[in-house]
Amino acid sequence: INHFLINECWYLVDLPGYGYAKTVGRQMRDVWANFTMQYFLERRCLCNVFVLIDGTVPTQEIDRQVVTWLADNDIPHSIVFTKCDKKNKKSGPPYSLNVEAFKRDVLAEIWDDEESMPQVFITSSVSNQGKQALLGYIKRLRSVWSGAIEADSSAE
Repeated sequence: INHFLINECWYLVDLPGYGYAKTVGRQMRDVWANFTMQYFLERRCLCNVFVLIDGTVPTQEIDRQVVTWLADNDIPHSIVFTKCDKKNKKSGPPYSLNVEAFKRDVLAEIWDDEESMPQVFITSSVSNQGKQALLGYIKRLRSVWSGAIEADSSAE
């Protein structure tokens, strides 16, 4: 786990990704999965989970499972499609079709309407596409979360 202290007042926590887990054995993947699920379920000050999905590949079953699990457990989350500046090496569909398919095949199955769906971001680390939108969203989350913490503190 990597903890990044931001502005000396809040943490961004980077957990091992399930995509990265492909490089280790099944036993270690299971340990990571169990740890991550417990972390999400027990973390009282969890503000949001950003699920990073490779935009260059079609929907993966593991992505569907993770987003479904987060929704079933009422864990606040957002979807961040990455690598949206790249073309699929195997001449697959462009990222826009993968994103639309994910929204249609995964998000629409879980949520009744678009208003209740998690926020979706299209990003590229090369071109900075989506950077400002994502940073603005994090700022809004931080502002709302800070207000909620202050309200809890004053109620005690």
